[in-house]
Amino acid sequence: MAETDDLAYDDFALDAEFAAFRTGLLDQITPPGPDAVRSTVRHRRRVATTTGLALALVLVIGPVAAVASLNHTPNPSPSTGTTADPTPSPTVAPTPTPSTAPTTPAAPDGRISPTELRGATVDLPAWRPGPGCPDSGARLTAEGVDDGDNVLVKTAYGDIDGDGATETVALVRCMVGQAGPSQVVAFDRDPAGKIVTLGQVVRSDLNTPQWLLDLQVRANGVVRVQVADLAPGGGWDLDWSQRQWRGYTWNGQRFTQSEGERSFPDNPYNMNLTVTATDLVYGAPDDGGTRTGEITVTMTNVGPTAAPRPRLDFKLTPGGGGSSASPGWYACQEHSMQGEHLYCGLPPLEPGQERKLTFHIVTMGQTPTSGTLALRTLDKDGKIAPDFSDWDNQIDIRIR
Repeated sequence: MAETDDLAYDDFALDAEFAAFRTGLLDQITPPGPDAVRSTVRHRRRVATTTGLALALVLVIGPVAAVASLNHTPNPSPSTGTTADPTPSPTVAPTPTPSTAPTTPAAPDGRISPTELRGATVDLPAWRPGPGCPDSGARLTAEGVDDGDNVLVKTAYGDIDGDGATETVALVRCMVGQAGPSQVVAFDRDPAGKIVTLGQVVRSDLNTPQWLLDLQVRANGVVRVQVADLAPGGGWDLDWSQRQWRGYTWNGQRFTQSEGERSFPDNPYNMNLTVTATDLVYGAPDDGGTRTGEITVTMTNVGPTAAPRPRLDFKLTPGGGGSSASPGWYACQEHSMQGEHLYCGLPPLEPGQERKLTFHIVTMGQTPTSGTLALRTLDKDGKIAPDFSDWDNQIDIRIR
């Protein structure tokens, strides 16, 4: 009986739930009529609007997704169980092959051997003013024989104009006596292989440099030339000349000095002394037959360098003589006053300085009939230093 009551209670409760559900559902259902029609129209408009927006979104997103797919590499390993539809690759226009730009022809090789250079006819830049050698249509020789010969002294090689090819630099000397002019010339080849003159690097001058000795070409194209202040010859030894290395660079039109000194200091060996003298006048002999002569000597330093140890040298023949008390001999710091050769060592003579001394010379027996007088200077080692122009520092002595 209790079980039957429980079932009846459950049925009652279930009926109550369904009744509540129907009541709530009826509130959501619109009965047929104008309200139902308006509801249906509003529903269809919402569906149409939603569909239009969705379609527009697809039209916008589609191209964007397509562009994105071109810029991203597809995942090579799709998820297991998912097969992606293959995306057609966009057609890419073929890239045109660029046309090959015209290449600049390589510069001709300007390395010219000494043999080939001597066998060619070349045009040389102008020599220094004065007597010289041919420059137009010149031939170079290995050794100078006659005046007017252009001697090829030395060659060097390097890229001096920056074109990537080698050029030839030559030291050429003109034969004019013992100390002709010299110049350094750069040669190249034209596209046909003919030897052409690029330009003059440097040339000797009547002042300085008077002599060119050597040349080199560095890896950076600088042409280095060894120059000397004074040329050899006329009693001047090249060992007495000062030397410098100077560098020259091609600027596209000519060579300009880019390294080294541009002038020389005074040459310590470049003495230029002059001497003049009165006649050597002898008086009457004394009771013993001795005669005393007197001579006044004027010494001048006309050179740019001080004479550190000037010396007067007398030579009297025949018989010679000796010294006698006089201002000249008193001024000597060192001397020899007996025999054919008499000399007097004096204090330094500065540039432009003049010194005048009177000497008494004594002879016994035969009186000298001729003589010479020379003015020289000694170097620091006691050797006779050169004189730049030795023709005016030695004179003949007139005796009476």
